[in-house]
Amino acid sequence: MMGIATTTRTTVGICSALLLVGLFVQTFQNARELQSKYHGYIGRESSLVIEQGESSRTTRTRYGYERPKPPFEPIKHSLYNCSNFHAQWAVPNLILIGAQKSGTSTIWTVLSKRYGRHVLLPNILPQSRSFEPHFFDWKIGGGIGAHSINFTDIDEAKLCDFRKEYMGYWDHTMMRSDVIAFEKTPRYMITPNIIPAIEAVCVWRPKILAILRNPIDRAYSHYAMAQRKNKNPPAFSRLIDREISKYIDAGILRKTSLTYSQYERSGPDRFTTPFHFYENRTLEEYSRLFNEVYAGDKQKEFLYRSFYAPILYPWVIQFGKQDRLLVLQFEDFVARENANQTTHVEEILGFAGLDYMQVRGAEPHISNSSGRRRLADWTLKREYKAMPARVRFYLSFLYGHFNAMLPDLLGEEWQNVWDEDFFENSPAASNAKIEKMLNEIVNGSQATL
Repeated sequence: MMGIATTTRTTVGICSALLLVGLFVQTFQNARELQSKYHGYIGRESSLVIEQGESSRTTRTRYGYERPKPPFEPIKHSLYNCSNFHAQWAVPNLILIGAQKSGTSTIWTVLSKRYGRHVLLPNILPQSRSFEPHFFDWKIGGGIGAHSINFTDIDEAKLCDFRKEYMGYWDHTMMRSDVIAFEKTPRYMITPNIIPAIEAVCVWRPKILAILRNPIDRAYSHYAMAQRKNKNPPAFSRLIDREISKYIDAGILRKTSLTYSQYERSGPDRFTTPFHFYENRTLEEYSRLFNEVYAGDKQKEFLYRSFYAPILYPWVIQFGKQDRLLVLQFEDFVARENANQTTHVEEILGFAGLDYMQVRGAEPHISNSSGRRRLADWTLKREYKAMPARVRFYLSFLYGHFNAMLPDLLGEEWQNVWDEDFFENSPAASNAKIEKMLNEIVNGSQATL
C-alpha cells in the first residue's frame, strides 16, 4: 500500500509539472503574437530609406541612422582660436556617451592600455588619470549643468569660456596628428538636453560612440553596483515595483499592467504578459515621456537606463544623418576581444578618424597567448547573486517591447537582438530553456532578492 501511495504521489507530481510545462511552452510559442497584440512592434519590418549618394548606394533607417563603415573620413586636427584663448588642438575627437554598465570601461581599457600612445584621456584632477569629465551634465557653467543654459541664444564670449574650460581637460602637449582625444561619460546618454550644448561648444564636430548591453543584464549589474556601495539595499523586486508604478502613472504602461509583486500573486496568470502598452505610440512619444518622468534625479533608477530605443532616439535624430554616431553591441565587442580579433578596435579607431593600420604597425596587437587577460574573466563574471528566473522572465516582457524598436532606429542588425531572453523562434530551443526556468520557479531554487 505504501508503494502504491508513493507511486500515486509521484504520478500526480509529474502530471502537475507537465501541465505547468505545457502551459509555459504554450505561452512562449504564442509570445510574439501576444506581444504583437499589445505592443504593435514585435515582428514588424524596419522601415528603411534608400538614398542614392554620389559614389555608393546607402541604406538608412527611417530615423536617418546607418552604421558608419569604411572608408572612414580621416581625422582633421585643426587650430582653434577664440576671443579669449588659442588652442593648438580642438579636442575631444570622440565622446563615449554610454550606456552605463554596458562596457564603457571595457572600451576605455582596450583603447588606453593597448593603444594609449594614440588615445589621450582627460585629466580631471591634478596628477589624475580619471576619465569621466561629466562636463556637460554637471560641470558646465560652474556646476549648474547644460540643461540650465539656453544655447540657442548665448553670447559668443560665453561659449569661448566653455570651450576653454572643456578643452583644458586634455594635455595639448601630448597631442599629435596620430592621436585622438577621448572622453567617456556614460550619464550623457540619458541626458538628451545636453545635445544642444555639445553642438554649440564642440564646433569641431566630434564623433559620438554608444555601446548597448542586454538590458536585463545591464539593469541587474547596475543594482549589483549599488549593492557593493550599500551593504543592505532594498530587494531588487521592490525597487523595480517602484519604477513600474512610475511608468503606469506616467502613461508609459497601461493601468492594467502589473507590478512585479502583483505579478507574483497572480497565480496561473504569471505565464501571460504582465505588461499592456498603448497601441500606435511612437518612439518620439516614448522618448518624451521617459524624459519627463526622469527630469529630476536618475541616479537610483535601475530599469530606466536599459530602455535603449527611447533613450537613443534624440541622439540618432541629431547625429545619425551626419554619420557621427556609432552604436555597438557589448556582447559582440567582448566576444571579438576574447577571440583575439581586431575588427572591433579597427572600427572604433577608424570611426574616430585614425588610420588603424598605421596604429597597429606602431603597437602590435597583444594576443591572449601572450598573457592578455580575457575580458570575460573580469567583465562578465562579477561576484553577485544570480537574478531569480521569475524576475528575468517578468522583465523580458518589458524590455522585449522596446528592443523590438531597435531595428527601426538602428537597422536590421538589431533584429531579435538578445533573443536568448526574448522568445526564440525555434520551439525546441525555447522549450529547453522554458523547462529549466520553470523548474527554478516551481522549486524555488533561486531566492528572491
